[in-house]
Amino acid sequence: MTISISKFIKFLIIVLGLVFSLHILILKLLDSIMFENKIILAYSVNIILAIIIYTLFCKFKKMFKNQIGFVFIFGSFLNLFYFSFYLIHHTKQMETSLN
Repeated sequence: MTISISKFIKFLIIVLGLVFSLHILILKLLDSIMFENKIILAYSVNIILAIIIYTLFCKFKKMFKNQIGFVFIFGSFLNLFYFSFYLIHHTKQMETSLN
């Protein structure tokens, strides 16, 4: 059973909001810098990617019922490419700041 896209978005925002709050609380308890690693950007991009992936999954479910796994894999690759780009960009930024 597939829930509607609007219900999914509400659920996603509530759950990731709670997880984000817990993440910030743990960082505060560990006396870490809370917003050093672009944590807000990371959560925002993950919400956007999750919405895009779920929407594509729902739209193409009937059209490509035999290939729906490929739509899921494509969504996973989107997240992987974002993570790879972030690591490359973050590493270059760290190298620049060290010099």
